[in-house]
Amino acid sequence: MGSILFGEDDPERWADLGISLITLFQVLTLSSWENVMLPMQAIYWWAWIYFFSFISICSITILNLVIAILVDVVNHQK
Repeated sequence: MGSILFGEDDPERWADLGISLITLFQVLTLSSWENVMLPMQAIYWWAWIYFFSFISICSITILNLVIAILVDVVNHQK
């Protein structure tokens, strides 16, 4: 979705699917994610919604995966 929304305006980070996945991994790990978001927010006022929702959804998903693994390990211990 980031390639479609931002590909024309920032082809260095959103040109194709591979580069977009690397950019989204950078955003997910919060490694200088503001350098990715702020140029897009200067063009599109709603860009912050895309980035914050991506971080929130992915963080909750990863947390659920970790909890599921911990519950599985505890169940196998008994």
